[in-house]
Amino acid sequence: MKKFGETNSLRDILKEELINDSKTDEEDLQKFFEEFPELIAGDEYDRVIPQATIIRDAGSPWRADFVLAPINQTEFCKVLDLKLPNVALTSQPRRGHLTFSAKVWGAIGQLRDYARAFDSATVRERFKKKYGTDIYKPDLHLIAGRQWDIQWIDSIRSLRKTEEVKIENWDAVLDRLKRRYA
Repeated sequence: MKKFGETNSLRDILKEELINDSKTDEEDLQKFFEEFPELIAGDEYDRVIPQATIIRDAGSPWRADFVLAPINQTEFCKVLDLKLPNVALTSQPRRGHLTFSAKVWGAIGQLRDYARAFDSATVRERFKKKYGTDIYKPDLHLIAGRQWDIQWIDSIRSLRKTEEVKIENWDAVLDRLKRRYA
């Protein structure tokens, strides 16, 4: 597997045009991070499982965009969901109240469903058998949208806390990666 920085420049790897192109779809983002998993693994995770199948006790299987297994086995796995950079995070405020979009609520619900599925010992055992990774009470992470308006910060912090989902925008991800690999 090609490693970041060995044969490509930062500009080639981060492909900001991928984030800025309105024609980019979720599959493009998925493929990009599958090709360069170290960009999402960082120093905390040693294994990145793309399109991880979660075989539930009832119903059809689910596919999480990524499951990340930590280096430190006392830490928790992470389930990562990618949404498009052009996804609106908020709806038009009504009567001055910020409202999160249906896409954001849908992604949070999806992540929470994945986490609840792992409450089942049977689901955990199936996952471990298929991927060799124990997963229980995973951390949840959503990357969606672009730079947040300063007036949203308190609402987003509150949402992160109440829903127990780390929410990050694509601009913040690019900035973090640039700092790390520049």
